[in-house]
Amino acid sequence: MVADMDKLYKMRDYANQLSQGIDPTSGISFPDDSIMNIRKIKLHNKEVCKLIDSIIIAASRRTSAEARKIPFFMLAEAKESFQYFEEHPVSISMLCNRINECAMNGMSKVRPMVITRGLTNLGYLEEIFRDEEERFKVPTERGSMIGISKERRKNQYGNEYTVNLYDLQAQKFVITNIEEILNAAVEKKMLDGLL
Repeated sequence: MVADMDKLYKMRDYANQLSQGIDPTSGISFPDDSIMNIRKIKLHNKEVCKLIDSIIIAASRRTSAEARKIPFFMLAEAKESFQYFEEHPVSISMLCNRINECAMNGMSKVRPMVITRGLTNLGYLEEIFRDEEERFKVPTERGSMIGISKERRKNQYGNEYTVNLYDLQAQKFVITNIEEILNAAVEKKMLDGLL
């Protein structure tokens, strides 16, 4: 069963990349004039993703509680109906809590650390060092352009810390690109493990 699920995840990943006009074997975007960039082909691959998602969901209902959890993904309908924090920018923790409300039974939860790792690997955040022990992530120029800002705060003990805040535009960016962000986090972690 696990081997079959691995095949389904791989098939879903391929269909998802093809639906975005990306060659899944190389990660390179197809040229604009390529047959693989025709809108109808991309839409069919999105439908294949939905079909595979439903197979994965059905299979997950048949597995035991000890079985491996399904990696997090969001259906297009969940992205469209997502409830954003519109009044004020929020931390990645608050955004992840809201994202996890969309997780289906048997699906792994999204952790803030994974999202920030993915955004860092994609160039929207960078890690800076204040001294040898204190390091934190801050938005790059690219991150600021999508609506990520940083703010200094004090905790209840008077210690200062920096928090990244995601305005409505940044929240929409994360939701729209969640698969790409999660993939970037995992790919980098796997590469680090090989080195």
